[in-house]
Amino acid sequence: MTLRAALILVLSLCPATAEEFPLQFDRLTGFFTKLTVPDRQLVDESIALIKKGNHNLALIQLQKLVGSNSNNAGVRVLLAYSFLNVGNTLGAFDEAKTAERTGHDSYVCLFLAKVAYAVGEPSACKREIKHVKSVGTPEDIVEAKELEKRVDKMARKR
Repeated sequence: MTLRAALILVLSLCPATAEEFPLQFDRLTGFFTKLTVPDRQLVDESIALIKKGNHNLALIQLQKLVGSNSNNAGVRVLLAYSFLNVGNTLGAFDEAKTAERTGHDSYVCLFLAKVAYAVGEPSACKREIKHVKSVGTPEDIVEAKELEKRVDKMARKR
């Protein structure tokens, strides 16, 4: 087993939790405006489940939603967040990358940077931090700089 594979295995066994990795649901509402009313209701139910910590149930609903809304970055972020909280860090990383490709905004980039950090992908994390620092809100920039310090510290330990 390579060092990278071992690191990914260890990280997948100790996932980030909602407390360590809070999601700003209000930053995603713009992505939900084009959803149908039934799909918006499923999003609202999924958010309620996530807030209660019922990530497995949220995953079931969100996987249905992503089937009919594959280009909705907000749905993808919610799905990635639920994957992260059930311990599927690689699934979370894949969904976060897809969210960033489908809805390129500073919050989605910051979210991807955090997930990349959680799965031990410093180059992807740094790339997204750079983007957030160039176009993000002042709050996003502060958060990106803090994350950058953690990435740099992680790199020095290697």
